[in-house]
Amino acid sequence: MKDLDATDVLFAGLGVGGFLWFNHKLTSERRARVAAETKFDCARACASQTPKPANGRPVTRPASGGTQRLAPRTFDQVFAAYGHGIPVPYLRALALRESDMNPRLSSGPAWGLLQVIEVVRQDYNQRTGSTFTRKDLLDPAVNVTIASSALALIVKSFAQNHPRIANLQPNWSNPRFVELLTFGWLCARAHNQPYAKYGVM
Repeated sequence: MKDLDATDVLFAGLGVGGFLWFNHKLTSERRARVAAETKFDCARACASQTPKPANGRPVTRPASGGTQRLAPRTFDQVFAAYGHGIPVPYLRALALRESDMNPRLSSGPAWGLLQVIEVVRQDYNQRTGSTFTRKDLLDPAVNVTIASSALALIVKSFAQNHPRIANLQPNWSNPRFVELLTFGWLCARAHNQPYAKYGVM
């Protein structure tokens, strides 16, 4: 009789059913470990990617131990004078996100401090009888006038078309309203003229 090693003894003791159960258990554990490692690798890869806003420029993340950079108040007087009643802190934050407070930014389809696109400029001219050119978008006063007019239309549309939805009523202390307004602004930049008539459907 040949010498039996530990594996032979184990399999003999377990029988066929025990062997199948033991093999299934090892396979399941191996699959779970591979799935967990894959998930971790994916999460690490995704975390290393820099998110990009609608304008395609990378977002600057704050240092891990530092605080977020506050928006400079360089254009606060312009926001107050030409902002159509939109709160200055909101316009300041939007300008920081859209152009990094650069009123001369014109590297893409959107131009100026609040990154106004052509269809928004043309719609403003049509509604008001103005004759602003694309180059005029590089003037902070003109840019804020046109952008905040579009934002004011979105706010008005929310209130008129969705009077029973609390998060769509003008309430600047409600973060959901602010989020939805910003979403509406991005839709205004992405589509032809839906914001002027309906806001976000």
